[in-house]
Amino acid sequence: MKDMGIKVLYVDDEPALLEICKAFLEEQGDITVDTTDSGPSALRMMADTTYDAIVSDFHMPPMDGIALLKTIRERNDDTPFILFTGKGREEVVIEALNNGADGYLQKGGAPSVQFAELRHKIVRSVAQNRAEKTLRQNEERFRSYIEGAHVAMVICQRGAVVFANRRSLTMFRYSSEQEVLGKHVGEFIAPQDRSRAVIGQQMLAASDNFDFDTDVVGMRADGTEIPLHIILSKVWTPWESAPATLLMFIDISRLRDAERSLRETQRAYKAIFQDAPIGIITIDAKGAPLDFNDEFPKMLGYSREELRGRTFEELTPDGDILRSNELLRSLIEGKIDSYGLEKRFISKAGTCVWVKMSVVKMRSPTSDGQAIVFISDITDRRAKDLSSMAMHMSSPELRTVALDQEQMIWGNDIVSRARDDREAP
Repeated sequence: MKDMGIKVLYVDDEPALLEICKAFLEEQGDITVDTTDSGPSALRMMADTTYDAIVSDFHMPPMDGIALLKTIRERNDDTPFILFTGKGREEVVIEALNNGADGYLQKGGAPSVQFAELRHKIVRSVAQNRAEKTLRQNEERFRSYIEGAHVAMVICQRGAVVFANRRSLTMFRYSSEQEVLGKHVGEFIAPQDRSRAVIGQQMLAASDNFDFDTDVVGMRADGTEIPLHIILSKVWTPWESAPATLLMFIDISRLRDAERSLRETQRAYKAIFQDAPIGIITIDAKGAPLDFNDEFPKMLGYSREELRGRTFEELTPDGDILRSNELLRSLIEGKIDSYGLEKRFISKAGTCVWVKMSVVKMRSPTSDGQAIVFISDITDRRAKDLSSMAMHMSSPELRTVALDQEQMIWGNDIVSRARDDREAP
């Protein structure tokens, strides 16, 4: 706690006590204290300064400590609040706690003991408040990752659904998440195949490192059936103290008779987060990566450490920067909520990697302009497209198209060679 520091606002109409309390709390250097003698003044100070904790007396004209607490909580402000007063009536304590106070301490007794107890309550309440905020932020980030996934996902705790993303609601034809919360996950599986899912969950519960996957017939809300491949994995969610089960549902209606295509689909959807087959990146409002999975640096030939602190602009060829920045700026300014484009990144080896990029703005109150980026490597597809075009063109025609399109590969050449040809006299 000392490393982070704690900023406290102390409200009391006794000037001498304000000075003594401030001196004691600041003695160890990890707490700084601002003081004021009234509730209205405290509210004005809170409008200009962010505090980690509020300590307040009870009897203060014209606004007592309880009234100050109520006003703060009515503003949806969860800053820890400790009532520090000479009045020890039980009804005052009960009213303070019922209105969201985090602690209560009665004045009196030896000053060293009294202020040591106050310090303890401040440090403990601030630590708890910070932990709760971190938990909420992790939950929002976790939900954003799953919500943006291109596969139906359901999380269940002891068999009951606690989260379902939009893709799963669409797949099973439910209109809202509320319709599925609390349902047993077996209700997504046709009766003849439910035993397989149950066995998978039992095996999952008995092992710390185990994934279970199988083909089943799924059952939609309207009673119709759909052939699915399901993958069960044990995950730790930010909002549960015990491990949960993540189920990924993959529609194999069109792949039922194609074993090879089915295996590719299994590989494509089996992983999530760090093991995802696509790059998943969280970026800040300036386009700098905050966090990313291992696939993104692997795609460009970098290590994770080499990519930290690098912006997308630094990794983008000059010809692609303007369009990329225009779209990112529109997202940051709120003109659009998402966008997609095909663009190039420069790999560590200096070659260009073509990618399909989807960018979605995070909507949580704590996201602060952040966005989630999903990136797929389409270099081979672009090369095949060019190769296909070459089958129907003469060499001069091919060269013109390759230069105009700034394609990357023809034989063993890369875009840098194409650019050299363009600039040659």
